[in-house]
Amino acid sequence: MKKLLFALLPIIFISCATTLPPAGPTSEMIKEADTILLTVDESPEKAYKNFAKHLSENGFGLESTDQSLLFIKTDNRQVGKSNFTYHINATVKSDDDTIIQVLGTGKNIIGGNFTVENRGNYKSALKAAWREMNKLAESYPHGKIMYKRN
Repeated sequence: MKKLLFALLPIIFISCATTLPPAGPTSEMIKEADTILLTVDESPEKAYKNFAKHLSENGFGLESTDQSLLFIKTDNRQVGKSNFTYHINATVKSDDDTIIQVLGTGKNIIGGNFTVENRGNYKSALKAAWREMNKLAESYPHGKIMYKRN
């Protein structure tokens, strides 16, 4: 009986796993995507300044910025009438192209911190925060938008 139990334990643990493996970047929206990548036709410094301005113009306060690291963190923003708030972390990177990486972190007074991602039902606060963050990213002038899951 013990041998059978030990043989079944790995199957039970594998079936209980709820996270998907890393994926992307891809131009298609993927399940549980948690990162938006915008390829822009600007220098990294200009993209950093313009994206910070874009966030401010769309109702986000800037909690902290770092011009040398090209990093922006917004103030928390409430999602609808829920107890869920989130903030955006944006980082500008440059290899061959300038890319703005957009991630979100949410907080719920009951359940702690969450990564904002493309999951949950249509009316969930998490999904609403993802849609809002994606809409904000899409409205910024870009050449290409990609999604990935960490």
